[in-house]
Amino acid sequence: MNIPTLMTLALGAGMGHAAPLALATDPLAPRPNGPMPAPPSLHLIDNATVHTAPGAEPSVMDILIRDGRIVRIAGTIEPGAARVWDAEGLHVYAGFIDAYVPVSAGAVAANTPGAHWSPLVSPHRDALAGAGLPADD
Repeated sequence: MNIPTLMTLALGAGMGHAAPLALATDPLAPRPNGPMPAPPSLHLIDNATVHTAPGAEPSVMDILIRDGRIVRIAGTIEPGAARVWDAEGLHVYAGFIDAYVPVSAGAVAANTPGAHWSPLVSPHRDALAGAGLPADD
């Protein structure tokens, strides 16, 4: 068997396997449930009032974020290719706010309308409907 025949057989076999995959990916089909990966990005939060510690005097600063991580905080940062977000009059807190508050709310079945793909997110639950926390918590 010569090389062109082998190439034709290999390509034909590969195309036979690729055809069902091509037919299965419909661009109008709903996206699979789950988070979409974020493309690489560069953002500049401009003129934000930054609180660095409880009780410390806040200051107006710029925050440069590359691929979801803060890479620089300074009084003025040149934006370059970054997408600029005007944060004048808005406040940024340096992670000293505890967003975790335990509550007792009943579990909801995963197939309930409005259920989120992640079991850690439950927008359809009402914290006020629970029994509350024990006195020692």
